[in-house]
Amino acid sequence: MIGKNGILFLKSDVMEEWLDRNEYPFQSKYFDLPMGRMHYVDEGESAHAIVMVHGNPAWSYTYRKLVKCLSNKYRCIAPDHIGFGLSDKPIDWDYLPENHAANFEKLLNHLDMQSITLIVGDWGGPIGLSYAVNHPDKIKKRLKLRYNNKRSLQIWQGYPCRNRQKEMS
Repeated sequence: MIGKNGILFLKSDVMEEWLDRNEYPFQSKYFDLPMGRMHYVDEGESAHAIVMVHGNPAWSYTYRKLVKCLSNKYRCIAPDHIGFGLSDKPIDWDYLPENHAANFEKLLNHLDMQSITLIVGDWGGPIGLSYAVNHPDKIKKRLKLRYNNKRSLQIWQGYPCRNRQKEMS
């Protein structure tokens, strides 16, 4: 499909048909960018947001259990970078981390959050921390996951919700 600006991309809408909504029950939201639509999850209501930035190859699905667990107390944001998950997949775009970082910053500026805990993993680290460097006043806490270490991710995902909520306070 050819989108605005003549960019060829794979449309994200048809991708949601296969999604198990029991595992990923969130309402899809989209942010328009010149190269396509960036999908994101925005669940919960709070002045403080937990923003989860996935790595490669991953998408917001990685953080689904955290969103389910923490959205009763915090606003939880989990975007899919362009080309990943439920976001558009432009064919003629370069996918460089600095361009993902620019898109991520545009999304967070659009959402206008003033108090953020930033959770990053893999190459979500440089993407998310780029925002933190540019907006240090908005970042209250940072957490870097090493999910190249399979065991540490299993421990984190299996950690009880009540303990995670205490740690975030």
